[in-house]
Order: sequence, then C-alpha cells, then structure tokens
Amino acid sequence: MLVCSVSQLQRRAAIAADVAEAAAALDAPGTGNVVFATLVDDPASVGELVDAYLGEIMLEAASAGDAADAGFLAIGTINETTAAGDTVGGTVSSVPVTKVIFLTSGTTWTVPSDWNNANNKIECIGGGSAGFNGATAASGGGGAYATISNVALTPSASIPVSIGQGGASSGASGTDTNFNSGVCVAKAGAGGTAGQSGACTPTSGAQSGGDGGGNSAFSGGTGGGGSGGPHGPGKGGGGANNSGGGGGGAADNGTNGSTATTSTGAAGGTAQDSTAGGTGGATGVAGGPGSHGSGGGGGGGVGVRADGGAGGAGIIWTATAGGTAGPGGGGGGGGGQTGTASNGGNGGLYGGGGGGGGFGPNGNGGVGGNGVIIITYTP
Repeated sequence: MLVCSVSQLQRRAAIAADVAEAAAALDAPGTGNVVFATLVDDPASVGELVDAYLGEIMLEAASAGDAADAGFLAIGTINETTAAGDTVGGTVSSVPVTKVIFLTSGTTWTVPSDWNNANNKIECIGGGSAGFNGATAASGGGGAYATISNVALTPSASIPVSIGQGGASSGASGTDTNFNSGVCVAKAGAGGTAGQSGACTPTSGAQSGGDGGGNSAFSGGTGGGGSGGPHGPGKGGGGANNSGGGGGGAADNGTNGSTATTSTGAAGGTAQDSTAGGTGGATGVAGGPGSHGSGGGGGGGVGVRADGGAGGAGIIWTATAGGTAGPGGGGGGGGGQTGTASNGGNGGLYGGGGGGGGFGPNGNGGVGGNGVIIITYTP
C-alpha cells in the first residue's frame, strides 16, 4: 500500500500528464520497477522526494522552469528534451590550424613534430644586389622567388638552409636562398641584373626579380629593382635623365619605378596591393620610403644632400608567432649635383635591389635586401 502526503488543493479532474523537463534538471531515479503517483503543485523550486513501494526513492532536483498543472492526481512519464549543447555518444574534434614560419637567419631548421607531408608549402626569396656608387649611378637587381609544395620531411629532423644576403657594397651581388640542399632555391640579384626564374629550383611557379635602372648618363642615381613574389615578377627601377634620382621598382607584380626627367626625384613603383610608391624628393629633398613592397622615391638633385628612399618591406605573409613579411621594393636613386654625396636607398625586405648613389660628389649605392624562407603547413 502506497501512502502520499499531499497538499489540499481545489479538486480538479484527474489527468495523465507527460511532464516536459528542460535538460537543466538533474534526474537521479532509484532502481527497481516502480509505479508511482505524484501530485505536482506549484512550479518546483526545491527537491521533491517521493517514497515508493519497498522504500525505493526517486530524487529530482528541479529548476523553477519545471511546471505541470495537474489535477488531484497526475500519473505519467517524464520526457526530457535534449539541449543543443548536449554531447551524445561522442567527442568534438579540433580543427587543424595552419602554421606559418619565417626563416631569416641560421643554417639549419628543425622540422616540427606535427609536420604534414601532404599539406605544406615552401617559399623562398633570394637576396637583392647593392646599388653602385655614384661614378656610374647604376642600381641593383631584385631577388627571384621560388616555391614548392608538399615536401616530404621527417619530424624533428634537422634541415640545412641558407638565407640569401643582400649585397653590401658598391654593385655587390646578393646570395641565393636555399632550402634543404637544393629542394627550393631562389636566385639572387647580380649587379644590376635581377635573379632569374629560369635559374631557380623548381622553375615552375618561380618569378624573376626586377632589374636595376641601369647606368645613369646624368648625375642622379637610378632606382633598384623589386623582388619577385607569388603574384608575379619584380619590377624594374626607374632611370635618371637629370639630377633627380630614379624611383625604385615595386615587388611582386607591382609597377616599374618612374624615371627622373628634372632635378626632382621620381616616384617609386606602386605595390601589387595598390599602395603608392615613395614620393620623389624636390630639389635637395630626400626621396620618400616605399611600403607594402612598393619602390622608394628618388632624391631631388642640386643643392643639399638628398638620399633615395628605401624600398618598401613586403607584408603579404603573417607568421604564427607574429610579424609580417613579403617581397621587397627597390630603393630609390640618390640625387645628383648636391654638393654633398647623396646615397641610394636600401632595397626593401625581402630581396629588393639597392638604389644607385648620386654623382657629384659620389654617393654610396643602397644595400640589397636580404632573402627569406616562408614555411606554411597544416598539421
């Protein structure tokens, strides 16, 4: 015999009800085959204890949202709706995150433990060559770009690398960038000539750098060439047909540097993302720097020292550890006939060619931008 203690409510018709319960409720039913009757009074805010036959217990910690309007007696079952946040019979898998690594120095690289041979990409840019001193006012060529995908490597293995260096003295060539003993090689600029795609390994997907602006028949230095990149070849530096310096060429399929036709320096080439090149300097004013891989502006001729603007550093890649990198623009040429030596602008990182130094007196050529290796993989 089952006896229940009940509150005295107004009598209503007896109903059989299914109690819909939000998943927030915590059910802890007792064991055994038990048929029980319960009177549901007001929305529950406390635990309900029902003594069942043979002393078996069902304890429900109910939320205030559990409500049933029953009559004198309610007999039924409990249906629980699964919430959207419930996990049923399984686990949630994490989504792999692509990782990007920059190599700018060192001679070896350790392969990560989560390396994936089926989903990776190696990209290299060679070093840019330096601009020439003002006797010729010639400029340096940009480094080439090379790439290869899905390279098979052993996790935790040590891989030989060589990061190309930019030329550091008058007309000095850059050096090649080499990943894993020739698996991926990007050629450097050599004097006024750019690194060539046909000499890279592999040649498929490779892009040449831009040539320097050549020898100047006038006193302004010419602009350096931009480096190649994944969007296309680097562009050539601008010439100097007067005392103003030529503009540096943009990297990665931007535009060529402009040629100076007066004592005002010429503008650098526009970057592939449409960022303007550095502005050419007015008489006796230095050229403006490039950005986003655009070319540096040429220095203005006549008057006082007016160096060429530096080529813009590229920003098309973002490393997992932070920081950006990309193909660099060429440096602008130094202004000529300034009374004080005007230097060419440095090539941008990575791989930009240096601008030529102005003549009268002789300025120094800008140094070439160093190379880089970009490693992208998804574990």
